[in-house]
Amino acid sequence: SGIGKALSGKLGGYAKKVYAIGRKTKPGIDLIDPESVEAGLAALFAAERRIDYIINCAGDLIRKNVEFTSVQEWDYVYDINVRANYLLAKASLVYFRKQNFGNLIFVGSSSYTRGRGGYSAYCSSKAALVNFTQAFAEEVRQFNVNVNIVSPSRVDTPLRYRNFGKEDKKSLLTPEYVALKIIQAMMIDTTGSIFEIS
Repeated sequence: SGIGKALSGKLGGYAKKVYAIGRKTKPGIDLIDPESVEAGLAALFAAERRIDYIINCAGDLIRKNVEFTSVQEWDYVYDINVRANYLLAKASLVYFRKQNFGNLIFVGSSSYTRGRGGYSAYCSSKAALVNFTQAFAEEVRQFNVNVNIVSPSRVDTPLRYRNFGKEDKKSLLTPEYVALKIIQAMMIDTTGSIFEIS
């Protein structure tokens, strides 16, 4: 849903083959399960014999003050926003090294720049993701692998609506606009970069 759905729709005009994969697709990938991530990428590589780009749009936000956030909720947000990207990066490197080429793009948030009351887990996890992106980019540069992150401001998605309710649409980015900006980022030969989208 949201950015991922818009991106998979627009990538068709730029790529020969696009696979939109999530927990609810067939085949599916549970991004917080190492075996599921490894099996999913193995199946893709077996089918195509190469993987050029991986873009992870998955993320979540639970809007609660720290006082009212359970340990399980905190861990869940970090699992989706940080652990999933680590697992994807680790598993994809097997194939990127084999083909001496690859691109990873993670979807962050403008919230990484400053913690905001009410969603500390989200803000801090997105800050962690930026640092992970930059660190991993340094580690894999020698293998001709680019690792970057796009950080959009407020986007009109189901996640946003679930947490903030009805807002003025004019104050929000559309998923389609963000998708186009992600595609533009894909075309730039850089690594460890943060693409701000506003």
